[in-house]
Amino acid sequence: MQHRRIPEWVRHAPTHRLSTFAVLAALDAAARGVLVSVFPLLAYRIFGDPQLVSRAYLLVGVASLIIGLLVPWLTRHVPRRWTFSAGALLYVLSAFLVAAGGASFTILALLLHTVAAVIVFVSVNAYVLDFVAQVELGRCETLRM
Repeated sequence: MQHRRIPEWVRHAPTHRLSTFAVLAALDAAARGVLVSVFPLLAYRIFGDPQLVSRAYLLVGVASLIIGLLVPWLTRHVPRRWTFSAGALLYVLSAFLVAAGGASFTILALLLHTVAAVIVFVSVNAYVLDFVAQVELGRCETLRM
């Protein structure tokens, strides 16, 4: 049998570290921060009526709640890495819709951003539960905060 020279880092792939999940959680928190700080001001500037903005947020919130409850079902049929990637892609698509401007694009961007936030949040938490040992879970949550 012939032995090939295989680098050590290829034979034993590095495991996920706590800092990896902390970075993912920080990026997700920053994106969700845009949802509660920038979008209301943008929607108020476009619509000019706080009641209309509140109704839009209520409808988008109910839709994101329903989709958030369906994410575990979705990950049974679609691999989690693709679900997470779809959430990240929805963040990008939401940014493009906001840049396009217009009232309908803004509401659609708000919907896509909240759906992306809930998909990424559920996926990151599922990854943490899969890859972080139960003993280190307390340290992981502290690092994420």
